[in-house]
Amino acid sequence: MFPYQKLPNKFEKEIETLTQNVIEHPALKNSFYDRWMKSSLSIKQFEIFAINYFARVSKTPDRLTSIFISIPDYQSRQIIMHNLNDEMGNGYNDAVHVGLLHHWLDDLHKKIGGRGMEYILENHQPTDETLLSLKKIKSLSEKNAPSAAGILLGQEATGLFQIEYLYEGFRNYKDLYAPGEFNDVAAYHHVHLGLIEKSHVKGARIIAARNSPNQKDFGMMSDAYKIYLESVANSWSSVSREINMLSSKDLKK
Repeated sequence: MFPYQKLPNKFEKEIETLTQNVIEHPALKNSFYDRWMKSSLSIKQFEIFAINYFARVSKTPDRLTSIFISIPDYQSRQIIMHNLNDEMGNGYNDAVHVGLLHHWLDDLHKKIGGRGMEYILENHQPTDETLLSLKKIKSLSEKNAPSAAGILLGQEATGLFQIEYLYEGFRNYKDLYAPGEFNDVAAYHHVHLGLIEKSHVKGARIIAARNSPNQKDFGMMSDAYKIYLESVANSWSSVSREINMLSSKDLKK
């Protein structure tokens, strides 16, 4: 069968229902974001956050590539390619999202007295929960079309809110920057806070619908979506646990 086919979108309403309360899920509503948005982190706290967040988000291009391979439908692939092209900076090295993320974390770590991202990457490891989340998400991204679509739906449904929360917390450090410097460093947030990111959410919903033509496939897609959210929630929970385990002496560093 030619993969550029007209597929039924019979579960569009169910997919909208599935994602409409995502903001209440622990993947987004959790103690780390509460802490991040209310006050600045110490150097050690920041290092725990940075190593785990970077470990998850830096895998986005690889994840999109796996999802592209797992979904044979051409229209879905076109949407995924637009998403991947955005992630890779539309061909501009300075606009590659993982590079912008590295620059933000590196600069902020140095602003609060740390040594930068290379130091963090060399001296810290993600939590077991973060590593397990990456393993689960990778496996489902490669499993089949409905599961891959569910992973993409989870990624995009949480992505916009995630960036909003991170940007809100970053504002706690604004006094550390010279006039005009803050927004330059916040380029990672700015590229996500707009119509492009909203188009990714819309595209993920279309892909989820196109790859859930029947109840069985919708079930697989929905299960993968839920596993993605649970995996992210477990990662954030482990970050909060590690931060809470720091001694009062560590908090001064």
